[in-house]
Amino acid sequence: MAAGLGSGQISILTFGGKVVAVVLSVGAASLTTVLFPRFAHLIASARFDELRATLRWYVRLIFAVSIPGVVLLGLVSEPLVRLLFERGAFTADTTAAVTAVQLCLLPQIPFYVLAMLGARVLSALDGNPIVLRIGAVNLVMNVGGNLLLMQWFGVRGIALSTSLMYVVAAAITMLAIRFKLAEVAGSTPGHAATRKPPSPDGDRPSDAR
Repeated sequence: MAAGLGSGQISILTFGGKVVAVVLSVGAASLTTVLFPRFAHLIASARFDELRATLRWYVRLIFAVSIPGVVLLGLVSEPLVRLLFERGAFTADTTAAVTAVQLCLLPQIPFYVLAMLGARVLSALDGNPIVLRIGAVNLVMNVGGNLLLMQWFGVRGIALSTSLMYVVAAAITMLAIRFKLAEVAGSTPGHAATRKPPSPDGDRPSDAR
């Protein structure tokens, strides 16, 4: 789609996504790889209350760590692009254009991490069909967002569309986990699984006669 915006726009979009791609590959991939066995163990042990609490804790942690990181990267975005790429045909004007794209892509970071983590949790809950449906929604939303926003913001619109897609994807994924957990645990959304209390003598052998 960027090709239709003029010469060099694909390169600007590509360079604008390089720093974000490194952050996501290191942060999101590492976090989801480390946490997946933990979540899978809780699910296999039917410890759904603990799973909810653990997931909420990591959601807060992701925002607490990534938002300051996004702000910091935004503040140093232009000098970082200049340091990494500005040489030869990569001029000061190119630096400004790439910086603008990078700033539009940075907000996706916490939501991308949440979406990836949520997809792994859904997978552990045997929710792979849900993951596929969310992926299809993301594709449609991204294409539609690209077509709409690129008319107003050019190549920056494509970057904005990507960030907005991950915001919505993270929200849908977390909501899907909530309902899938309710289904698996046999409880209503947002409440702990109800368990039938044991009978007073259910754990004691019957008296011999």
